[in-house]
Amino acid sequence: MRPAIKDLLQLSDGHLFEEVATGVRLIVEHAENLESTAVRLRVIDEHRAAAIVGALAKEESAKVLILLDLVRCPRNNQDGRSKTVQAFGNHLAKEIYADACDWRPVDFDEVTKIVNRERRPYYLDGPSDVGWILPNYAKARRENRMYVDYVQDITVEHGEYGWVSPLPDSLHREHGDATPTCLVVARALHRVGMTTPEGLAAVADLWRGFEPQPQTTRQEVQERNYNSLVRVSQAHPNREVDPKDARAVCHHWPFPLWSLDLRQSGPARADLAEIRRQRAEHIEWLLKRASERDPAPLITREKVEELTKAHSDFKLEWDRLIESLPGHRDSGLRIVSGSVRSYGLESYERLRRRVGNLEVEELIDLAALGWFGRQPESGWAHWHQHARRIISDASVGYVCGLGQHWMTGLRLWEGPPQLPARLTIGGATG
Repeated sequence: MRPAIKDLLQLSDGHLFEEVATGVRLIVEHAENLESTAVRLRVIDEHRAAAIVGALAKEESAKVLILLDLVRCPRNNQDGRSKTVQAFGNHLAKEIYADACDWRPVDFDEVTKIVNRERRPYYLDGPSDVGWILPNYAKARRENRMYVDYVQDITVEHGEYGWVSPLPDSLHREHGDATPTCLVVARALHRVGMTTPEGLAAVADLWRGFEPQPQTTRQEVQERNYNSLVRVSQAHPNREVDPKDARAVCHHWPFPLWSLDLRQSGPARADLAEIRRQRAEHIEWLLKRASERDPAPLITREKVEELTKAHSDFKLEWDRLIESLPGHRDSGLRIVSGSVRSYGLESYERLRRRVGNLEVEELIDLAALGWFGRQPESGWAHWHQHARRIISDASVGYVCGLGQHWMTGLRLWEGPPQLPARLTIGGATG
């Protein structure tokens, strides 16, 4: 036997609809069986195995969407039909089809941009969006669930080597166990009668004259999805349709993708060189932003030190109070102005009085130092502008809540410019 999915292109419509109907029935049955197995594995805490089986259920479900696209594609569009059957055996294409059920694009132009992004051999991610260069997300996500592998960090040339392994059961458990949306959609399309020979004929009649343009909206596609339900209901007048299935078809059956190239873009080596260049430019920009020190804070170091000491005194008294309360570990009490003042802590009132005695410009700078100390990646100039927009003499309680970050921010402002420490991960220079 040989794979013969491409031979579907040679069939007449009548024969094609019969073969697709048979294939969809088998695919849905198989995907549901896989998903049921994944559910049983989760029950006995075999979450790693459940993730693998669940991923296979998702991938199989995508085949239903691909076959429906073959029916939706005009018969005279040989390029579109050929791309669609090629997607049937392409892992990346199936991941894209499956993920498309969860997208909420405004129009087909956005769909095209998402697809092109998903096809990239490499992409930037991590701290400040440039921490690491990673391989194609959809393919890596699939393979990382299933395989142990020996890999090299490609963020820089001559990166370090190491082993990677699928997540342990404990971490898989944290990611939840929802049924993939694409399986929900595939099952719904099958249940409403869309995938019978008669239903497929109705789909072909409605969709083959439609080719999405960049400005085609998601609402237009959803309306056509609804019209497909109406046509199929007319072909199966005695079939009852579950409202949940109807909603899944109308709202989650994605744009036709037959006009798009779903293969990985390339060449990979040239793309890697380009993305390294982009990364270097962004890191240079981050360093430039980190060197910005204007305007200088008007509040003196002496005042920041005094206010930080007052905040530490308050925090110590607050922690003692929380420790003394019954069930304090689960109390969820936070340092929020209103709730803190209700406990009448003298240390907090002293802190508020000192902060409240600052000039407004000093209060603005104190808030900016707190934010800068908490998130230096955004730069001093950004936080100073932000503080100037929103801080006023009525912001005393809020600024008090930033107390643990005031000195950190001041030390960063006084020190040499540097990249966020996390950017040194993965071979980045910083």
